[in-house]
Parts: sequence; structure tokens; C-alpha cells
Amino acid sequence: MARKEIEHIERHPKVVLLCNKVEELSGVSDIISSQVSAFRVLTKMHDIKEVLLESPPLVIIIAIPSVSASIELYRQLAQLGFLDYPHENILLCENKESGVGFRCCMKHVFSDYFVYKPMYENYRLRMILHNALLRCKNAHDTTHIREEHFGKIDESLKQLIDDAAVYHVDAQQTLTNARKNLEQAKGVNDIQTALMKELRAQHIDPLLDQLEKKLAMSIEELTNNLKNKQITLA
Repeated sequence: MARKEIEHIERHPKVVLLCNKVEELSGVSDIISSQVSAFRVLTKMHDIKEVLLESPPLVIIIAIPSVSASIELYRQLAQLGFLDYPHENILLCENKESGVGFRCCMKHVFSDYFVYKPMYENYRLRMILHNALLRCKNAHDTTHIREEHFGKIDESLKQLIDDAAVYHVDAQQTLTNARKNLEQAKGVNDIQTALMKELRAQHIDPLLDQLEKKLAMSIEELTNNLKNKQITLA
């Protein structure tokens, strides 16, 4: 069944893409429209103001030629009072300005950023948009991510990914429970309780911290291996 074409004249979009040159963002537009149906590309200030006033979108994606121009546009809209509601804002930038984009997000100017020139990691854009919509209200209105969005992944790799996720959650929960039980444990008298507290501080807590670090390292290594495996399959 062919995918329904997205009407970019959507009057009540959940996601808007603000840009100067639509032709330079066809790839980005295709990715967004495959993930959420209520989507619209806006290039004129009049249209931007109209949409923000009539039906404030949940996610605002800005792709102006420079980061400084994107910040200026967002500042201008904010000063005009068009952004006085909960929303997510995503910056699209060129690779040469990725450092500036990162700093903008660290300073909470934008929720996230994505390098679209060149656009190599389209899966990352899907993830950014997906997470932004989940954080917003009415996230149930979005189209669920389908299997084909992730490319070809064989069944054994899918199972490996699922197993890794379960292992991570189970292991982390075990460590959390252990810490909780130790904190609640008490001796038969104040002296024994004090000794147990000292034992935890000097030996047990450092050991649990070390286990958590090793868990994080093992999960990171496993994730990298899975990514390499996925790239090879693709």
C-alpha cells in the first residue's frame, strides 16, 4: 500500500519546519512527513505567525542558513509573544556549525539539534522528533514508528537488541534494590548500626559504584557493537 502523500498546507500542524529554501530540505521533509501526518513547511513570516496564533504546533524545527539567523528568528517570534506555550524546538544546522548547535542545546536555547548538511544520520532525526513528540502533549496523535523506518534488521539482531535492553533494566534494578535494602538495614543496637553504616561507606557503596560503572561501560560497548552490526547489515 502506497504511503499517503502529506499535505503541506495542513492548517493545524503538530510539527512545523521553518526554512528559507524548501528545495534544500526535501530529505528532511520526507523523514518528518513519514513520521507525523500533521506537518507543514513554512517559509514566509506571515504564514509562520498565522499558524503559531491559530494552532500552536507541538514541535518547531528551524532550518535557516546559519545558527545565528535561526536564533534571531526564534527570538523574534518569542518577543512577539507567539511562543508563550509548552513546545519543543529543534535546530537544524550545517556540519561546520555543529559545535555551535551543541552549545545552544547545552544552554537550553533549543531542545536538540541535527546536522542536515550533509545529512548522514537520518535515524537520529527520527529519534529526535520521536522523543520531542513524546515529551509534548497529544503525542498519541503522531504516527507510530514502523519497522521499515529502521531499515533491514534480521530477527537475531532484533532479539539481541531486546535482550540487551532487558539486561540493562534488570541489572540496574538489582543494583538499585541492593542500595535500598542496605540503606534500610539496621543492627540490633546503635553500635552495630554505626558499624554497618561505616562498612557501607568504606566498602559496599564503592563496590556498587564500580559495578554500575562497569554496567554502563558494558552497555555502551554492546550498543556500539549493535550499531556496527546494523550498519553492516544495511
